[in-house]
Amino acid sequence: MLIRRFERRFAGTVELQIDEAAAEAVVKPEESLGLYEIAEAALDNILRHAQAEQVWVRLAASGGRVGPTLSIRDNGMGFVLGAAMPGTGSSVMGYYLQTGGFDLQIETAAGSGTNVHVACKKAPRSTGQALANRTSSFLKRGSHEDGH
Repeated sequence: MLIRRFERRFAGTVELQIDEAAAEAVVKPEESLGLYEIAEAALDNILRHAQAEQVWVRLAASGGRVGPTLSIRDNGMGFVLGAAMPGTGSSVMGYYLQTGGFDLQIETAAGSGTNVHVACKKAPRSTGQALANRTSSFLKRGSHEDGH
């Protein structure tokens, strides 16, 4: 649903990749919520600031060491880390970084786009298919999910 909404507002191309192992991973509700809100903040920043033409979103498994990883990359204008104005997106990402449940990396430079990479620090639980569906459903594009 999140990606579907983003695509309707974004003038460029969006490439989505959900690894099968990540789609089947089961995470805690707070991890799922954290991934969702970080993705939402990163995508909102792309819309408002990046002037990007292409966005890549990937949800991947991490070999069992940690929960799923999420990468959101754009080919926009980038920014100088530390010089960016604080706002909602950076506040959301900072909050989840401070909780200690996530590793968050932002790679960017003026003129070179931005890559936001986030990983859950704890291994996912091995049961509970409903939560596994929730983990990846926010990225899916199916039109039935948003009532259209």
